[in-house]
Amino acid sequence: SGMRPWTFLVRGNGNVAWVQSSAFGASGRRNWTGKCRWVSARNCGGSVRCVSSSKVRAQTGMNEDIPAGSIGLSYTIHQLRKAWDSSSPSAGDRALKWEEAIAGILSGSLTPGSRTPVKDTPPWVTLEVLQGGFASGHFSAGGPVRAHESERLSRLGYSGDPQTERLKLNLYFLSEDGRKELVEMLKSGLYRVDVPEEGALLVHAWLVEHGQTGRALELIELILPWFDKLRF
Repeated sequence: SGMRPWTFLVRGNGNVAWVQSSAFGASGRRNWTGKCRWVSARNCGGSVRCVSSSKVRAQTGMNEDIPAGSIGLSYTIHQLRKAWDSSSPSAGDRALKWEEAIAGILSGSLTPGSRTPVKDTPPWVTLEVLQGGFASGHFSAGGPVRAHESERLSRLGYSGDPQTERLKLNLYFLSEDGRKELVEMLKSGLYRVDVPEEGALLVHAWLVEHGQTGRALELIELILPWFDKLRF
């Protein structure tokens, strides 16, 4: 009973709000005063509106308010607040990643502590990990096409939809010419693998070269659904 300060998250209207309240009624009144910060716009129902910089009124319908003490949230909120308060040049990027992690936890696309914390993602995919071991929801071999990929695509004369560039490049290395390039890399040792996925097509080329076509096919069947997302 009584009034006491709280730090918690509220879901609603496609947004996730972080609120630090100076006067939250334990009776369950849905009126808060404090600081409001939008975290993300993802998969949430209800209605949450930032009335002003000092007031937040939430009408969340059937949704529940989620306290910071929930599993995985107290730590992520702490890290987010540290990033907001930091003057470091990288603070903005860190804050964005923690905001995305919090939004993922609330939407159910991230499950801290699970062997497969990112929804619909197999355990062999290398995840980007934030401080404390929290998955950000991003893939270490994913993201925008990198400079060396763009250079190779240009040399091959590929152009068109940017969304299919990585798919085209991965498929090229399954062709006879592409496989020969990979075999030469293996023989010379002139290649670089930063994350495990980047070695998958090198392994495929080695298996084919050594007559292990069955195992090579099994490998491709495993990674093919991810050809448009990951650097192989």
